[in-house]
Amino acid sequence: MVAALQYPEYRNLWIGMFVSNIGSWVRMVAQGWLVYTLTDSPFFLGLVGLSRAIPVLLLTPVTGVLADRMDRRWLMLVGTIGTSVSAAILAVLTLTGVVQVWHVLVLSVLGAVSQSLEMPSRQSLVPELVEKKHIVNAIGLGATAFNAAGVIGPAIAAVIIETVDIGAAFTVSALSNAGVALTLLTMRPIKAQNRGNASFFETMVEGLNYTWRTPHIFGLMGLMVVFAVFGRPYVELMPVFARDVLGMGASGLGALSAAVGFGSMIGSASVAAFGSFQRKGLMVVGGSMIFGVLLIAFAQSTSPQVSFIVAPVLGFFTLFYMVGTNTLIQSTVPGGLRGRVASIYGLIQLGLMPMGVMIEGTLGSIIGVPVTVTLGGMLILVSASAGLLRIPALRRLE
Repeated sequence: MVAALQYPEYRNLWIGMFVSNIGSWVRMVAQGWLVYTLTDSPFFLGLVGLSRAIPVLLLTPVTGVLADRMDRRWLMLVGTIGTSVSAAILAVLTLTGVVQVWHVLVLSVLGAVSQSLEMPSRQSLVPELVEKKHIVNAIGLGATAFNAAGVIGPAIAAVIIETVDIGAAFTVSALSNAGVALTLLTMRPIKAQNRGNASFFETMVEGLNYTWRTPHIFGLMGLMVVFAVFGRPYVELMPVFARDVLGMGASGLGALSAAVGFGSMIGSASVAAFGSFQRKGLMVVGGSMIFGVLLIAFAQSTSPQVSFIVAPVLGFFTLFYMVGTNTLIQSTVPGGLRGRVASIYGLIQLGLMPMGVMIEGTLGSIIGVPVTVTLGGMLILVSASAGLLRIPALRRLE
């Protein structure tokens, strides 16, 4: 279950990422509450998501190539520092009482640029720190750290917001990356995977062609696009469910987010033990179908009790699907292509997910967020069923 932690460099990075992820969850909850408090509009929640999406869509294909041609430690370090800087500026603006929505939008762009550097570098770095037989376990443990933080972070955010100040939450987020930065600075150099004579553009196209022509990779990426745009945005729209549908305040939002985070932690931890299972592709895609059903149930609930029952199970299948997909991709892609393929996955996760928040936030302003999220769950069910029927490689994927 924790075999990958025997490798000192991976273990240090895992600990640092755990602390950093707590800070990321604190910022996510605080930022959503701040924007919704300032605007009372689901549209602006979506607009913040869009501000994160555009830099990712533009930069991630480039940073994926860099992750295969350079020492991935330094790319990840620059991205980590950029994330801290954007959180620190937001903290100052909030603590001084001058913060406006446009400040959040601009700083979301800066954070997205940083994430565009950090994500493909981190995802392609992890397999370099452990033996091949422990790659699946390492990826699963990394996701478990993120989602264990998802239980702790929202609770911390709620306490800080209600007892101190929302600006203090952003301060905690800014300081949380120190451990990752120190780990990267002391880590051994990682040899670049791709230093051939191909041009930068040719190297980028090679990664795109591999993704397009490899059936199981294409199928997994395609289903993830639908999930990213129409499924996962429910997390960013949680302030609407907490305040307007269920009648709760910031503490209720923190508790609901923590419930989702708890289920997510268990879901990602289950993937850490993935190596002993057969027919992994069928399990992962089947999990997305269960996610669709649960998303519909959550969207239609008007009872806090029902929502708190559904939330952790929904969180479980959210991360079971996401981490399972990423694990299948990273464990089957050749090392020399890993950074570029990881960048495509990152583009979907960091670029299209915020785009989905914008789409669902805008549509939610017109027809209501519960109806919008319900339609998203239906689309997940249809696309996953079609994927299993039309792409045999997904059913056979071990």
